[in-house]
Amino acid sequence: MKDLFIITGTIHDLKVASSRLDNELMRTVDDKDVDYEKLRDLAEQAEESLSTLIDELED
Repeated sequence: MKDLFIITGTIHDLKVASSRLDNELMRTVDDKDVDYEKLRDLAEQAEESLSTLIDELED
């Protein structure tokens, strides 16, 4: 049986990572000096959370 605690925690992590990425993207809309490294790191965090969620659901 899938551990719902882990699944809901992973969904929360994904939501937080996606929200951080969205906030950073919105902040840099009119900014000419975009920190692409920070955006990449935030995207990787969201991708890692999504990958963890998919792995947990496939078990």
